[in-house]
Amino acid sequence: MKTYTLFSSLVFTAAATLTAQAQQTPYVPPSPILFVTQVPPTGDHNTAMSIDGSLLATTAAAPRGGDLWIAYPDQTTKNLTRTAGYGIAGSDQKGPNAIAVRDPHVHFSGTKALFSMVKGAPANASDTSVFYWQVYEVTGLGKNDTPVITRVPNQHPDYNNVQPAYLSDGRVVFASDSPVTGERHLYPALDEDGLGPAGTGLWTVNPQSQGTVPALMTHSTSGAAEPFVDSYGRVMFTRWDVLQRDKVAANPTRVLHDYQSEAPAAAYGQYSEVFPEPLQSATTPFGLKFDLFLPWTLNQDGSNLNTLNHLGRHELSLDFPRSGPDDGMVDFTSGEFTPGTATLPATTRAGSFFQMSEHPFSPGRYVGVDVTKTGLSAGRVVSVVAPPTVNPDHVTVTVISDSGFARDVSWLTDGHLMGAWAGSQQPIVGSYGAEAPVNTNAPTTPFSIRIASDNKHLERNTILTTLTTRTVVQIINGQDQTFSGTLHQLQPVELTPRTIPTVPVPATTPVEAPEASIYIRNGVSPTGLSTWLQQRNKALLSSRNVTTRDAADRQQPFSLQVAGGVTTTVAGIPARTVSRVQFFQGQYLRAYSNSGATAPEAGRRVTARSMTAAAFNSNPPATGPDGSTPIAPDGSMAAIVPAGRATTWQVTDSNHNAVVRERYWLSFKAGELRACTSCHGANTLDQTGKPPATNPPEALNTLLSYWKSTNPGTPAQTSSYKVWSEVNLQNPAGNTAQADDDGDTLTNLQEFVYGSNPKSKLQPAGEARALTATPGANGATILTFTRNKDATGTEVVAESSVDLANWQESARVTDTATTNAQGVTIAESTAPSQASRRLAQYTVTVPADSSAQRQYFRLRLVVP
Repeated sequence: MKTYTLFSSLVFTAAATLTAQAQQTPYVPPSPILFVTQVPPTGDHNTAMSIDGSLLATTAAAPRGGDLWIAYPDQTTKNLTRTAGYGIAGSDQKGPNAIAVRDPHVHFSGTKALFSMVKGAPANASDTSVFYWQVYEVTGLGKNDTPVITRVPNQHPDYNNVQPAYLSDGRVVFASDSPVTGERHLYPALDEDGLGPAGTGLWTVNPQSQGTVPALMTHSTSGAAEPFVDSYGRVMFTRWDVLQRDKVAANPTRVLHDYQSEAPAAAYGQYSEVFPEPLQSATTPFGLKFDLFLPWTLNQDGSNLNTLNHLGRHELSLDFPRSGPDDGMVDFTSGEFTPGTATLPATTRAGSFFQMSEHPFSPGRYVGVDVTKTGLSAGRVVSVVAPPTVNPDHVTVTVISDSGFARDVSWLTDGHLMGAWAGSQQPIVGSYGAEAPVNTNAPTTPFSIRIASDNKHLERNTILTTLTTRTVVQIINGQDQTFSGTLHQLQPVELTPRTIPTVPVPATTPVEAPEASIYIRNGVSPTGLSTWLQQRNKALLSSRNVTTRDAADRQQPFSLQVAGGVTTTVAGIPARTVSRVQFFQGQYLRAYSNSGATAPEAGRRVTARSMTAAAFNSNPPATGPDGSTPIAPDGSMAAIVPAGRATTWQVTDSNHNAVVRERYWLSFKAGELRACTSCHGANTLDQTGKPPATNPPEALNTLLSYWKSTNPGTPAQTSSYKVWSEVNLQNPAGNTAQADDDGDTLTNLQEFVYGSNPKSKLQPAGEARALTATPGANGATILTFTRNKDATGTEVVAESSVDLANWQESARVTDTATTNAQGVTIAESTAPSQASRRLAQYTVTVPADSSAQRQYFRLRLVVP
């Protein structure tokens, strides 16, 4: 007989102390609790409870016989699925009415919830029917209500859709294993670690829009899990990142094949690897082993995919090695790198973040599970405080509980901590027949779970739910299997309302000031260009300086320079010269078979392939490998790439050898304009102790100039002033040229030409914006003014008059030249506050007019 440890829904107090009286008083939760029951699976791999294959809907992965339940504060419970007409009451869990359920998620109103359910099971040993998880919604959750369950419309009917969550606008986001192209021959997607079927990313449906189809929100090559919207409107989720070469190649019983393309009838042949470096082995000690489960965020429109607050391996992960033996690289140890210090102070780290949730009244505080038992998705409870404005250098991991095994943890609205915890005061016994495999990854002894608060350990306060014991019979792997014992109780969630998070409205400018100046200079509307890209399913990526790196990142070459250009070198470390950035696309080409098989098995694994010329055809022509673009002298890079598909890249030298490789797959929304400070962005300081780059990327200037020449007459091409208005003014479509938005007596048009901030009265020290006049030698007058050189197409004319009626031109400044009247001199210099702006300061010396007692001066602005 096999002994199993119960997973039951528990509540723990978050207070620092408990009186003896309080410990004896039964705890009453503030709201009803939704949870699911699950018949324990016969194994621990690729099950609905495990982290490495949780989308499968087979009876081996998700034995039938569980239900969706609700527990009310008065300790009464209701079986929601059974009451609504789903599931089977008896022990025989075979045929079309058998179900398994998972993933309840409460609506912002607190009156309804989403969950996933698979309906149907094999009726007999010869039944090979295929079943899929589908998303359902349940209403009627009041104690005296009759629950109603309906399938959410418009989702994939023939693929697995799990872990649904509501978005702010009524759409539903969920994880799915549908092929990204929708082509069945690419199914199932296989994870990059060789463990089996995987999800393809996050998808959305609009239940209110009849006849629509699911939309891919983000492509994740080995799966994305457990999305939810936090109080800031961000979609948060856990993603499996395992960007490495195929380790199945080391298995002598397996044969690897590469299809020539993703086309249905593509031929297949010998496999090949091009990215990244080889795996670690006895002969390649510096090879790559990459395997992470980190928290990620995404805007609700599918843009701005990033790890939570740009947290990465250096902030969260355990030890990992350098990529090579030279160039001053070091292995990363479980410490926190501090520039200027000789030691790495110890810090708490987490190997993974699963089942995240946010504190109900402490925005930006998240709790999750650092999984140590992968077959149970259970481990220690950890927390981070990471609202959007917090720099990753200032985010730390706090361990809430490291005793026993926990999962599905969240805070209730009264501050108590709730979760599904392994263990009880007495062992819970359950068993399959002798023919069932052993669940080796389940803990087999009870644990006393305690929660740490202010360095004090608090014992479990109360169990919310009664135990559910069942005997179920079903077909698993073609055989009759009987389970008798206690069911797992999982995924408890509080049924309570919360404020609908505001969808982050894109700022007036979709790009920051350094990139905005390039759009202004070229007269290219970011909004218009975004529309052009969206219509072609493309995105634009730019980086200010790829030679800069985060100070902690010393596991790849970090003393870098561009030939004839910028250097970001570290004293004592040999400089590596970088020349190009090469892009790779994740394509479903890899397939497998056993030795001696005549054809590959079903299923495809993503492999990295150089981006083709056809996919890269919107970029300026350049020599070099496919999918590569040159690095500009200022270290910048810009490229237009396909959207909606996993993309990665490497920085190479002039001989096309890799120098620095990206460690993640990223996908981009169609129309997205994605700008970074560098490929491996600095948190606070770069490897030389300097802050992140702020230079306007010249590579973006080259790209936009080429784009204009090859796409004449597009609506995105307009005047520099209109682009400046778009990225700076609250109402760029209105008649704003003569308005004074910041009340500093300068019109918006003047602010544009002078290069000043239309949203601030403050003027940088020593910078003359509007015209100033000072006395010069021999009665001359010295005029000083500033012109924004990115204000292309504009002219600044300095004029003089003796009567305020008749004006004479003294000097004129255009994009390409300066002119001056006879006797007048003009000099150009860089404005003191140049920084990331191209500001020029002009000094015009006008000789005295001996025929007049007074002279008057003004600037006239000529703007197209």
